[in-house]
Amino acid sequence: MWTAVAVVPVSLQFASRFVPDTKTEKLNAQLNAWLIAQDEKLKGFMTQESFDVFLYQAALGHSIAVNPDGTILNATPSAAELFGYTQAEMRGMQIEKLMPPRYRGQHLAAFRRRFDGPVDNEKVVVVPKCDGLKKDGTEFPIEIRTKVIKTDSGLIGHARFTKADKIEVINSP
Repeated sequence: MWTAVAVVPVSLQFASRFVPDTKTEKLNAQLNAWLIAQDEKLKGFMTQESFDVFLYQAALGHSIAVNPDGTILNATPSAAELFGYTQAEMRGMQIEKLMPPRYRGQHLAAFRRRFDGPVDNEKVVVVPKCDGLKKDGTEFPIEIRTKVIKTDSGLIGHARFTKADKIEVINSP
């Protein structure tokens, strides 16, 4: 169930505490009625579970989690689909299987170097033009963003893939 939240100007928020008059009470009643109406509009639109799935997919997109030796720990459903695998097939697979053979050594070495030295959870490395390799052997242009994250379980690599034909660069003035 969704709960609507409204931002109320401070003067109105505190007015009911210090100036209990009919105008303030009327405004509070209108605000409460509006909040209830908004909550009713949202019911059935999206459950909390579907919102959690949406948020997970939107935030992670085509993402995989990888351990320091290059073994895929998990993949989002969209990442598995992007490469033509199921999530179960990707778990335990080596990350280099997602790259054409001509790039494997170079990209794998660069990825593993990310685990050496101090870890900065904020640092993202972008490989803007690269090719991915689908399960059926088809190559396709992608952009890769990687980062290493320190967790209680150790270091985990995060790789996020974007199909190159879906990237739009906007130059700001």
